[in-house]
Amino acid sequence: MKRFKLSLVLSLATFLTVTGQSTAIEIKASRDNTMYSEGPGTLSNGRGDFIFAGTTDDGEIRRAMIWFDLSALPANLVIDSAKLVLSISKSIAGDQETSLHRITSDWGEGNSDATGQEGKGANALPGDATWEHTFYDTANWTTPGGDFIESPTETAISANTGFTLFNSEGLLADINSWIDDPESNYGWMIKVDENNVPSAKRFYSRNFSESAKRPVLTIYHQPLVSSQAFHSDENKFEMYVSPRGNDMIIESKLPAASYSLKVYSVSGTLLHDENIKLFEGKNHLENMIKTPGIHIFTLESDRERYFRKVMIL
Repeated sequence: MKRFKLSLVLSLATFLTVTGQSTAIEIKASRDNTMYSEGPGTLSNGRGDFIFAGTTDDGEIRRAMIWFDLSALPANLVIDSAKLVLSISKSIAGDQETSLHRITSDWGEGNSDATGQEGKGANALPGDATWEHTFYDTANWTTPGGDFIESPTETAISANTGFTLFNSEGLLADINSWIDDPESNYGWMIKVDENNVPSAKRFYSRNFSESAKRPVLTIYHQPLVSSQAFHSDENKFEMYVSPRGNDMIIESKLPAASYSLKVYSVSGTLLHDENIKLFEGKNHLENMIKTPGIHIFTLESDRERYFRKVMIL
């Protein structure tokens, strides 16, 4: 028998039929804003054409926030990869390390709209996020400057022009986590090296007139298609961890049949591939995957596909 250890089943087994090629979904930002360290707590730029991150010549700090609505994505989506592109409008600071951090509190985009180059911000209006407020002026961050995970999801280099690209497994892990738990999706904080003066970058915001320059999140996934007249019930297969915590059990309520069993990393890398025969009742699997992380297990015949996400420690 095959043995492996895992800690938590993350989603329910789901029936679908797929094809083998990735499909791209482009998602435009639904909310973005900039917080300004000076003031503090009175400046924002909810409706501006730009968002800012980094330090100014005077050592003041800007931090950008961005949020993408993932609610339309189905929970059973098998994602191969993802990328976030931020187009750079202006900078004089040269190459700077830019980091993406998961925000841990909800925040707002009000109607503040800075004039001119927008670098100084505008007076915050109701609902705006500021250096002190999640929503001006009724709710505050736990920590001034924003509540976010200090360890970055990803870092990249931003130049004076062009664009900044994020496309790591960390980005994909955030997206998968938010699909599994939509209530935890508060978007990302964008920081540019705050130890360098100046380091500031001006990025185009979601409000910029040219849509091609707005922030965009692209998700590449296995496309879902119709069941082609095959009718199934997810309860015909159950997948769970044995009480010993060592075995993965696939409990089948169907007659014995052969399936292709594949295991993918969260980024879509194939980790394990074999043909197995499942019998009616409990089937124990051991020693399949030894690397930790979130993995996607699929059982597939020529007419259907079942899968489950699991976290292996």
